[in-house]
Amino acid sequence: MPPNTDPHHYSKAPKQKDPALIAQDMEELLKLALDRGAREVRLTSGRALVFDESLARVDPALEDPDNLTEHWPVRMPLDSLWDSFRSFKYGVFFCCLAPLGMPDQGQGWIEDVYYRQACLQAASIITALESDAFNRGYHMTSGFGAGNCRSVLCHKESRCQALVRAKGCIHPYKARPTLAAVGIDAKAMARNLDVPLVPDRVNLYGLVMVG
Repeated sequence: MPPNTDPHHYSKAPKQKDPALIAQDMEELLKLALDRGAREVRLTSGRALVFDESLARVDPALEDPDNLTEHWPVRMPLDSLWDSFRSFKYGVFFCCLAPLGMPDQGQGWIEDVYYRQACLQAASIITALESDAFNRGYHMTSGFGAGNCRSVLCHKESRCQALVRAKGCIHPYKARPTLAAVGIDAKAMARNLDVPLVPDRVNLYGLVMVG
């Protein structure tokens, strides 16, 4: 589908847009994810999200911020988060693949550089989608990635800089919670959206809620 030629299209808020223009926006966001390297993309919505509270739980004994063995914990009530997620009418769900023969390195430290690169690819897709959606007027857009941001983006740092007094995250435009950290069941969503599972490969999922 060709890019929109309306000079005011990108500055309009979603509620001011014609439904046909919103549909075109979503189509172009799906294409952008594919162009950036996603293997599969699907359009979804907040009402289609699958939640599992157990995914977000982190054993307090394992919450060493400089040696996480699980996903980075999110310090917000899950029910409040989930209510906000359900309010989104649109979302882009996508899948990338880790290298062939590589075991799933979970939500903690990532030892293999090629696995980290696969997670970085997912992060770059999220950044591109967030930026493009924002420019189209969807200013509440939020992304969720694959892989612990501490391990994916800051594995060479001695500490998470966001936890150091008077400092902030050094990758604010890239670091995002994982789907598991906010209790979203990516595998269940993939099944519901008919995203085929590739055998013998780790399937890395990302999600950008557009609103």
